Amino acid sequence: NYTGMSLDQIQEFAREHFGLPRIDLEDVVLNPDVVKSVPSEIEIEHKVMPAFRILGHTLLAVSNPFDFKAMELVKEYIGKEFSIILVPEIQVIQAVSSLQQN
Repeated sequence: NYTGMSLDQIQEFAREHFGLPRIDLEDVVLNPDVVKSVPSEIEIEHKVMPAFRILGHTLLAVSNPFDFKAMELVKEYIGKEFSIILVPEIQVIQAVSSLQQN
């Protein structure tokens, strides 16, 4: 049960128990077309966004890997299965906001 845990604690739990990778979005170049494939309102509200597409497979950047509602919403737009990568919540907001301005 992760009730009462901070997002950092949730991410650490997911890394340790499920082997989910964590990345720093400031260290990578995002593809705007991939990020913009989901409405920014959903991305900002749920702190989730498609970050990369590699050989047709989407890597979904999430701040809370247990926010299944958010992942189902995103799946409606990307239309396929995805893998999860953990990112700091603020980085999702910053990345989406930055790409909205371009």
